[in-house]
Amino acid sequence: MLVLVAAIVLAVTLLVVTRPVKQVELVELAPSRVATATVQRTVLRPVEQMTGRLRPARAAQLRFEVSGELVERAVEPGQRVGAGDLLLRLKEGDYADALAEAEAVLVEEREAARRDRTLLELARASRELQQREVDRLGKLGKDSLASVSRLDEAQRQLLGLQAEEARLRYSVDTAEARLAQRRAARERAWRNLERTRLTAPFDGTVN
Repeated sequence: MLVLVAAIVLAVTLLVVTRPVKQVELVELAPSRVATATVQRTVLRPVEQMTGRLRPARAAQLRFEVSGELVERAVEPGQRVGAGDLLLRLKEGDYADALAEAEAVLVEEREAARRDRTLLELARASRELQQREVDRLGKLGKDSLASVSRLDEAQRQLLGLQAEEARLRYSVDTAEARLAQRRAARERAWRNLERTRLTAPFDGTVN
């Protein structure tokens, strides 16, 4: 058995040692074709055709808030304007006169209020003096006709002074309300004068 195994091993060894050596053949490859191209730097700007209607980002329809005669047109259609630029102007004579009148009335009312405050102080002092006179005559008694007549006259004067003081007090108390009305009239006249000028609300193009 051992002899058989040894014989097999020897045979395999002989086969390995005596196997023919394979010859390697070098094959020359055909040259490859390489395509070249010149690269140029350029900016790609794709163009796309579209249809539609162009509209401005902001639009305004302007009109005068007061009536009047148009005396100036400062822009033409297609002209560029900035915010606040004059577009159209109305004749402002009547509105300027109304503003001047409102300012004058306000000044008069302010001075009248100052005058009434001074007169109220004088009326209060006169009424207090007349009240003391009435009290003095009342203490003298009513024995004589002359005393009664003087007392009646003093009381009538006192009533007149009291009425004048009440009138002046009312005028002083309501002076601020009248001044507020006059100031409102002046502001309204000033706004109407400003409204004679139509200006651009923002930068844009006049259509």
